Amino acid sequence: MAVNSLQTPFLEERRQEILLLLQEQGRVGVIDLSRRFGVSEVTIRADLQALADERLVVRTHGGSISAEHGIGTLKRDWLHYSRSEAELALMRALKQTLEPKSILNPGKML
Repeated sequence: MAVNSLQTPFLEERRQEILLLLQEQGRVGVIDLSRRFGVSEVTIRADLQALADERLVVRTHGGSISAEHGIGTLKRDWLHYSRSEAELALMRALKQTLEPKSILNPGKML
């Protein structure tokens, strides 16, 4: 359902709502967001890129996935899209240093 342009949230409000949707759903699509907010797909892509630049989301083909606080198992396979190999190595080293026996959070990256 298209939203009246007068009801369309302003830029920051729209981006905050996108983040909330990602928290709830784990993934969002450009077309769905465009329809939801009544803005163009180009506008949504710009929103998602801005959020990705802030490392709040990870871009995927046709949408984005949320960037977790802490890395568990659900999104570990996509982490290399938003972090360099050096950053991943640092995360592994920190995990090993802080919890060498992996008792508190077994199987999780961080």
